[in-house]
Amino acid sequence: MNKDQKLRDSIVEPYFTSKAYFGGCRSYRYLPVEIMEKLISLDFVNLDERFNDSPKIKVFVEFAKKYNATFHGYTVSAERKDYRFSVEGIEHNASLSKEELIDFINMFKKANTIKVKDDYLYCWFD
Repeated sequence: MNKDQKLRDSIVEPYFTSKAYFGGCRSYRYLPVEIMEKLISLDFVNLDERFNDSPKIKVFVEFAKKYNATFHGYTVSAERKDYRFSVEGIEHNASLSKEELIDFINMFKKANTIKVKDDYLYCWFD
């Protein structure tokens, strides 16, 4: 795991939803696939990590790559012993095919929050 928080945060900076860490965590939203791939290539993301009932991060990545979805979640500061990059869910804003809707529901039906519309998908795992 790459521990260079300054580099990680500089990559994620445009997607952070706050200006600073709070309690050692900082949320991000609308992180695109290309940025996720960069974070993976630099070893900031553990693809086998999962929390509670969420799928592994690699499942989110596979779906996002296939359908051009974005990620939301949080980063944990290097000041904490549980330093990491976490994915809590994905979001997709576009017209959707029946296949996309079925894939989304099948993959993420255990989400704490799930929103499905003809042109919008959202899931969040606590």
